[in-house]
Amino acid sequence: MTESKYSLFQTFALHEESLELYNLLKEGQVRSTLHDSNKTSSNILNPNITSSFSIYVHEDDFKKANVILEKQAEKIINNINKDYYLFSFTNDELYDILFKKDEWSQIDFQLAKQILTNRGETINQQILDQLERNRMNEIVSEKQIASSLLIYIGFITAILGGIIGIMISLSLTSKKVLPNGEKTYNYCDRNVKEGKMMMNVAILFIILYLILYLKGFLTYL
Repeated sequence: MTESKYSLFQTFALHEESLELYNLLKEGQVRSTLHDSNKTSSNILNPNITSSFSIYVHEDDFKKANVILEKQAEKIINNINKDYYLFSFTNDELYDILFKKDEWSQIDFQLAKQILTNRGETINQQILDQLERNRMNEIVSEKQIASSLLIYIGFITAILGGIIGIMISLSLTSKKVLPNGEKTYNYCDRNVKEGKMMMNVAILFIILYLILYLKGFLTYL
């Protein structure tokens, strides 16, 4: 298994819930893994960190995994009581659920579709696909912009061969997972370029300092 091909799909507080979804995905032949944060070094060293159980899905199977959740939700919504809070939502609020599908559960998403349909709204796959494309474009365009001070500190520490410069570089070139499994950079294009350049500078000076040390020109390494 190549870990880089697996992206975070869902996180749970309870192991039973995560195991239920994990088994459901396995039955649907979705390539997935279940991670227990209790077994990570950070949680072992710090017991005060809240434990969580995360399911990672292969990037090529994200769509298949979402389809499985949709079918499961479709079965559940038929038994939801009419006093469920979504029934009091306006059409605009329900459309917002369809648009921001990634912020809501599959049950709420499917129920929002059903309520809108029952109110006479036309909800077909073409409309849903367009909403998803618009949402993906919105998320991709939401880029962070690093401060000039952070960039300055990053390059200075990179030149000094410090780990801080490398950490800032990794942060600037980090990516977030989109609801469809694709990945995009967290920071704007300029910051990403600066982050990559920062990493090259850090590596270059680390090698330079190492050579100088081995030749006896530096004694503090």
